[in-house]
Amino acid sequence: MFHKIMVPVDLDQPDIADRAIEAAKRIATLSPEAQIMIIAIATDPSSPDGAEEEQRLQAYIDAHRAETAMDGVLTLGGRVPSEIRYAAEEMGVDLIVMASHEPRLSDMMFGSRSASVALHTQCSVMVVR
Repeated sequence: MFHKIMVPVDLDQPDIADRAIEAAKRIATLSPEAQIMIIAIATDPSSPDGAEEEQRLQAYIDAHRAETAMDGVLTLGGRVPSEIRYAAEEMGVDLIVMASHEPRLSDMMFGSRSASVALHTQCSVMVVR
């Protein structure tokens, strides 16, 4: 089964990410050594050191921690899909669980973040609606 599960979260829209967290927790129960990695990409240039985002990420993890091992990673800057793919490769992730949002016009023209990750990553990707 899956041992390293990554869940990308947008800390500005935690209710959307909650669906992915719950799905990842259910999947993690199938393997006793499963670990969930929460990743947030800080794209706000007003906080160059990421201290505020780091605190927000830790608070989010603490609110969702369960019996499953759960850690967090904060990446500063960069394009979100690229940072997710890079982090997944670096950490040896074998499943990415992403939440989907309501499609916007830009998604139809340029593709969504979850589509970009699913198309260009080496591991399995589950998109939760």
